[in-house]
Amino acid sequence: MAIDVKDVQEAFQDTKSGWDENYKTAKADLKFQHGGSQWDDGDRNAREVLKRPCLEVNLLPQFVRQITNDVRMNTPAINVSPVGGGADMATAKVLQGLIRNIEYTSSAAEAYSNALEYAVKGGIGFFRLDHDYEALDGFNQQIFIRKVVNPFANFIDPKSIEDDGCDAKLGFTIDGLTKKEFEELYPDADAESFDKDDQKSGSGALVTVAEYFHIEEEEKQAALLEDGTVVEYAKGMDGVKAVRKLKKKKVYRCRVSGADILEETIFPGIYIPIIPVYGEVTWIDGKRKIKSLIADMKDPQKMHNYWASLETQILMMQPIAPVMAEFGQTEDFADDWNNPGNASVLRYKGTNALGEKIAPPQRLNPPVTPQGITNARMTSAENMKQTVGMYDDSLGQRSNAVSGVAINNRKVEGEVATYHFGDNLNRSIAHGGRVALSMIPTIYDTSRVVRIMGEEDSSEEIGINGEFVAGQKQAFDLTAGQYDVRVTAGPSFTTKRQEAAQYLQTLIQAQPELVQIAGDILVKNMDFPGSEALADRLRKMVPPNLLSEKDRQANQEEDPEKIELAKKLQEASQHMATLQSALDDKTAKEQADIETDRMRVAIEAEKAKTDKYKVESDVELRAAELHLQATAPKASAGGTAKAAAPSSGSAPPQSGAEEEMLSIDELRNLLEQRTQKKMEDDAAAAEMQRQMAEQQAAIAEQEAAKEHGEKQFQVELVSAVVGAVKELTAAVQTPKQVIRDDAGKVVGVK
Repeated sequence: MAIDVKDVQEAFQDTKSGWDENYKTAKADLKFQHGGSQWDDGDRNAREVLKRPCLEVNLLPQFVRQITNDVRMNTPAINVSPVGGGADMATAKVLQGLIRNIEYTSSAAEAYSNALEYAVKGGIGFFRLDHDYEALDGFNQQIFIRKVVNPFANFIDPKSIEDDGCDAKLGFTIDGLTKKEFEELYPDADAESFDKDDQKSGSGALVTVAEYFHIEEEEKQAALLEDGTVVEYAKGMDGVKAVRKLKKKKVYRCRVSGADILEETIFPGIYIPIIPVYGEVTWIDGKRKIKSLIADMKDPQKMHNYWASLETQILMMQPIAPVMAEFGQTEDFADDWNNPGNASVLRYKGTNALGEKIAPPQRLNPPVTPQGITNARMTSAENMKQTVGMYDDSLGQRSNAVSGVAINNRKVEGEVATYHFGDNLNRSIAHGGRVALSMIPTIYDTSRVVRIMGEEDSSEEIGINGEFVAGQKQAFDLTAGQYDVRVTAGPSFTTKRQEAAQYLQTLIQAQPELVQIAGDILVKNMDFPGSEALADRLRKMVPPNLLSEKDRQANQEEDPEKIELAKKLQEASQHMATLQSALDDKTAKEQADIETDRMRVAIEAEKAKTDKYKVESDVELRAAELHLQATAPKASAGGTAKAAAPSSGSAPPQSGAEEEMLSIDELRNLLEQRTQKKMEDDAAAAEMQRQMAEQQAAIAEQEAAKEHGEKQFQVELVSAVVGAVKELTAAVQTPKQVIRDDAGKVVGVK
């Protein structure tokens, strides 16, 4: 769709002029509430010239905080319900959990409370919805809720009449960029401001850029078929029951400077994502008039400042009360009398101009604050309370109400007087939920895993659009079905649980017998490790007729046979676990014995082999020694013949004695080798025996350590159970004192 810069600027000027009066009033109220501008310039200058105090005793913030902090304590919650088009409750719960996760990741509570603060202080505030990538390196997008810190830079359709702005057809957000930032973002565009008035007002150092949202509607004909389905109508269709025109909305988004269309996209959903939060709205002559909480408190606040300043001025004069003296009595010592604090002695003339003796100067009584001024100051403070309907009980101050019921009734009346501020916020948050629902089918349109949050701030991951996670039984299609939202306001889950625990403790303190029928509920609402497990055990002590169907099923109290069967199954399971443990121990021991026997057999075999080598070596060595003894004479004779041989003149052939000597040398070498082998085998056998002994010692040590660990674990387990039982008994039986505040509300137990 082609967009012209001039058309956008004309639309902005019309929108801005439609809000001009309300925005001027809102800015003035914000400045007044903040302080520093609660005096008219003329009155302030006149008092400063006369060096009179010009005080601002700002009483407004306490009234503002009573409303804004109450909303912080009672966080509104968005609930999703199915409407039609194939919607179901399970998918509605997933959408609700997804929106809660969006609120959590966006710090939406801060955005909501910020918008309400501007509405209370100035009459109007905003928060926004947007979308962006989940991660820097991913393509999945996520919805975010943004805080708006400058409501006067946001404008929605002035023709919108709904208190949540759901019928707005356009919206603007003005942003200021430095020239350098603008050129980095848009190097091909002219650095010309979009808002010419803003440029003339002195902020020309910034280049204003407008983010412009506008809705275009396209008409289409839809046909209702006889089977109840709705399709786009075409001439000649069969089975058409009815035909009507439908309007399809599309939200265009663009960024515009004073000269160029910088960006242009389509925003997901069908609503303008700028959500207003109004103060008190009144329509006069077709024009919206917005009032803040402090609008009617400004005049009483000015009165309070004036009377407080006048009272202070009078009190400042008391230390310097005037002195009455006769003419000429102090003129000679004027410096001392003008600054009496600097003079240790105040001198005077004891005679008058006629020389007659006169009495010394006398200090007059200091000025007294008129009671009327004090009453007027106090009355102005009361006028501020009356203008908004918030009295001492609503502000946490002591009043003439004595009973807790009377105090609470007055407090409720004060909350009713300002209820419209919180109610307007709830309506805007509900519309924010609808905007998010309209964006979800586009942003979460692929198969992916998303994180959702439950009512108790517990989170889990769910597969959507065809994706599944472990244990997920149902598919959730977030692109189909029609859903709506509503907002419930009340204390957060943590606060409600703590309050419930306090009330139950007080009730059980008065009637201890209730522990038998409500002890599980009390413990469940407490915050300590193991509270859920203890609550489950206490629930089994509650009579079956007092339990819900779900709790009876959990306890199996409806069928005694199931209880007995479960008991037997539990005993059998424990017995099986004991047998399995014993079997595991026996198997491990048998394996160790088998390994030991195997090593023992190997050692015996090696020993037998070594003994065999030893016997064979001894036999062979003995045979060699006998052989040497038998062949020694032959060797000697052979030596003699060999000595006489040279005289014959020729070399005789080699004798048989020499051949025997060579065989004996070889035999000796063999014996030496076998002797060395025997020594090595003996060493290996000794090493194997040492290893076996070490292994047996290690097995014995492990068995001893295991037995000791089991005994130690049993001792620690018994001690822990006994300690927990003692603590629970003491917590239930020990008398406690209920602590109440001045209003009679229970604030603690000790």
